Amino acid sequence: NCSHSLCGQLFRLIRSCLLAGCRRFHGAKLTEDFLFLLVVPEFVGAFKYDLEFIAHLCVSHNVGSFVRQLFEDSRANHFYCDCAIMRDEELHLAFVSSLMALEPVNFHPDSPDLAQQCLSASLDNLRLIPVQWIFEGSGKLEDHVPASRPDKAVPKSNMGALRSKGSKASM
Repeated sequence: NCSHSLCGQLFRLIRSCLLAGCRRFHGAKLTEDFLFLLVVPEFVGAFKYDLEFIAHLCVSHNVGSFVRQLFEDSRANHFYCDCAIMRDEELHLAFVSSLMALEPVNFHPDSPDLAQQCLSASLDNLRLIPVQWIFEGSGKLEDHVPASRPDKAVPKSNMGALRSKGSKASM
């Protein structure tokens, strides 16, 4: 059961590891239960609290693969300092190994709200979406190079012809 005190402690430990070295929240109280979801905003609509999200990852047996994906995503460089678990390869491998050891464990949400959130997130097929940030230079906003996007056909307008018709009509 997810509300069992040992599960709660486990989820808080996982959350602490995910937030360790997160420079964006330096000085924030770790009791704020919405900090990690700010790193992965794809999941904000489905979950209200970090621990609910982590419970979902454990219930769905995806916590290890999620952490590997986050490590490979460019937002890890953006949010975490160099020595953080999510940036240091050795620390990351040790963390993922521990999380993979949890995969055979079956967690069962015992509150109807958490069960509904987990089911909804599974049905919506929520996934970590790799960010397309490409920074060159100092990382300042003016140095930002947008990711390439496919060309879209721009609808052509005939505003010049419409203007000339309008001006002739008023004469």
